[in-house]
Amino acid sequence: MSLKWRYRIVHFIVFGLFTALAVYTFQENLKYLLLAEFVILILIVLSFNLFRALFLPIDQIKLGIDTIKDQDFTVKITETGLVEVDEMIKVYNALIENIRRERRFQKEQHFFLSQLIDNLPLAVFILDFDDKISEYNPSAAQLFQLNESSIGTAVFEVLPFLQSVSLEPTFSIKRYNNNYFRITINNFVHKGFNRKLIMLEEVSREVFAIEKKAYDKVIRMMAHEVKNSVGAVNSILDELRKEVSEEECNLLEISIRRNLALNQFINNFAKVVRIPEANLQRTELVAWAEEVLTLMKSKALEADVQLTFIKPIMPVYADIDTTLMEQVLINVLLNAIEASIGADKRVVELEISPNKIIVTDFGSGIPEKLQNELFTPFFTTKPQGQGVGLTMVRDILKKHNFTYTLKSNDGKTEFCINISSTSETTKSVSFLS
Repeated sequence: MSLKWRYRIVHFIVFGLFTALAVYTFQENLKYLLLAEFVILILIVLSFNLFRALFLPIDQIKLGIDTIKDQDFTVKITETGLVEVDEMIKVYNALIENIRRERRFQKEQHFFLSQLIDNLPLAVFILDFDDKISEYNPSAAQLFQLNESSIGTAVFEVLPFLQSVSLEPTFSIKRYNNNYFRITINNFVHKGFNRKLIMLEEVSREVFAIEKKAYDKVIRMMAHEVKNSVGAVNSILDELRKEVSEEECNLLEISIRRNLALNQFINNFAKVVRIPEANLQRTELVAWAEEVLTLMKSKALEADVQLTFIKPIMPVYADIDTTLMEQVLINVLLNAIEASIGADKRVVELEISPNKIIVTDFGSGIPEKLQNELFTPFFTTKPQGQGVGLTMVRDILKKHNFTYTLKSNDGKTEFCINISSTSETTKSVSFLS
């Protein structure tokens, strides 16, 4: 039973007894009976006013408790006119106002931080207490192809290169899928527990610029010295050919050819650092690719490799520098053809599909530990290789703002260039055998 009803029952009993007592005492004297009833009526009115004065603050406090339970901090309690109660109400109203201001500030701050994180060019991951992904921003989704199923996944499954990085506040640069990332890991406290915030900034352009600056200096110095020496040596050898026997002349001829080959070798290196800016033009990719395949036809026939062109039904257009991108496609196709020599399936596929150019071979494959190194200047797995072809491919694609991936599993190697284009479904045709 509530306090109100107990108060009402007690007063009903008390005033009932007072009334019965007055009637019993003054039943023979009507004048005193009326006076007693009047006094009792006044006491009832006073008791009612006291009841309201006592229970109005209680009702207000109950309302305040209900609003707190409902997390509604917009309701304030009106003052009752009782000094003691009004002091308590003022404290309550001030507390509610502070909570309301704090909640509004927190919401505004949360909205600002959410917008800031969503629009950052950095990939941002927020981990839960078990180092699993609880949130990520759009940049992270784009860089690492994430979707809703990634929530709750261990961070090492999505970002395997972090396994070599301590998940403590740290700063380092790691390479992943031919790109470099600056990794920053910080801790923050949420509900009394430490959680981790991982930020990954792609710094490939900066690293490649530093890398290129370094090998540019080396190549220029080498080219200068070699060209000067080759020119002088060849002049001397030409003069000597006039005064020696036929056999010695043949030896000198070999020396001259070797010097010219060395000069060409240095020129190939120099091309890496002299790639012009891309002159972008709207190009229909199928016709462009067919011209390149025609150039590669003799090389494929010589290696007994079949080139297959999977072309789209509808035309595909992209903004490219045709000359530079020809160099890219020639390099990639040449590598695929060479990898297919001696394979069980001697086929190289070129596919143009919406937003992609894909070259696939079924040769010897590339070990995973070497895949990231292939685009490093001067790195090569070929005995006669110079290690500049894929470096040039990388730099040309960067000038077009195209991304690329290299995947090799069970002998199937796929090089994919992500471009901006328009296309429909594709069909497969044999370009040549």
